[in-house]
Amino acid sequence: MSKSPCTLSLIVVALNEAGYLPRWMESVDRLRDVPGVRLETVLVDGGSSDGTLDVAAALGFDSVTSLPGASIPACRNQGAHAATGDWLGYVDADCTVAEDWLEHAAAVLSEGADIAGWPARPPAGGTWVQQAWALHWQYKHRGGDRGPSPVTRQAFRLMTTRNMIMPRRTWVSLHGFNEALLTGEDSDFAFRAEQAGLKVLADSTLRVTHHGEPAGCRDFFRQQCWHANRRAYPAILRYGRGLAGIHAPAYSLLFLLGMIAVAIGAIGAIAAASTTRGFPATLAWGFAPLAAMVLGPAALIAWRARQPHWIPALAVLYFLYGLARALDLLGFLRQKRSWRQARAPTQW
Repeated sequence: MSKSPCTLSLIVVALNEAGYLPRWMESVDRLRDVPGVRLETVLVDGGSSDGTLDVAAALGFDSVTSLPGASIPACRNQGAHAATGDWLGYVDADCTVAEDWLEHAAAVLSEGADIAGWPARPPAGGTWVQQAWALHWQYKHRGGDRGPSPVTRQAFRLMTTRNMIMPRRTWVSLHGFNEALLTGEDSDFAFRAEQAGLKVLADSTLRVTHHGEPAGCRDFFRQQCWHANRRAYPAILRYGRGLAGIHAPAYSLLFLLGMIAVAIGAIGAIAAASTTRGFPATLAWGFAPLAAMVLGPAALIAWRARQPHWIPALAVLYFLYGLARALDLLGFLRQKRSWRQARAPTQW
């Protein structure tokens, strides 16, 4: 008796993504067939006003659901409910998958991974902002330069729903994505999977390109304001026992302390302005902690990548990253607004 085919449900959550969906579906249509694996496409729309639902229907998605006003994690969970597959895959609407993505996804899942993924790469010929941030994603983990060997230790740090696969049982056992979060639900999900003792793999053979990556500093900063999520920090501290997953909360706090040091240094420099020797020294001491916060990680990533010329670019991005998260810690980003949606603040 032949074994029944396994279905991988590829889920995309969309909000005003009509311009990206044709390219998404085109890349899915180009996927190489895998014997014994059936592919299902599922779209959940959060209330688009640009014709996304019409485009999705025309493209032939197997399932299309509309949840106007729903949060991103709620839409991701609805996608899992609507899917029929034993395997679930999440690839964001502004991404495309490589032709061999399904082959590698099926192999990784067949070998027992409970959740897997890999950072999406920027489009070919991307701007310096896109290229520098791609270096951050690949090399922020020590295993980023391991080539084809999967990363297992703290692999959750390399995963987002731009490129994430799992058996359905993983989603069920973790009770889905945390709908109390407005953003960062994918990082939270991968983190909880690792803390639950599940087999989490970051596998570089799962190649996805992110076409919606910010091209300039202004959009990058807006994106980081959107991603900044202090609501996720208590869970990280609780489940990670103050160790695993501490990188983002720790950097946010230290950057904020660095900003306070700058303010203190500036006040001290003004007070010492009457002396030619005291002014520059006081100002330098005030800026030193913040400078270390941006130059330290920039130098580390550039060293791991063996590309020291990227240190200045990375330093700029780490400053913007830290500034966004410091503002979030101070409560200035309570009303979330998607950095790509030019309309009034909403859950997205």
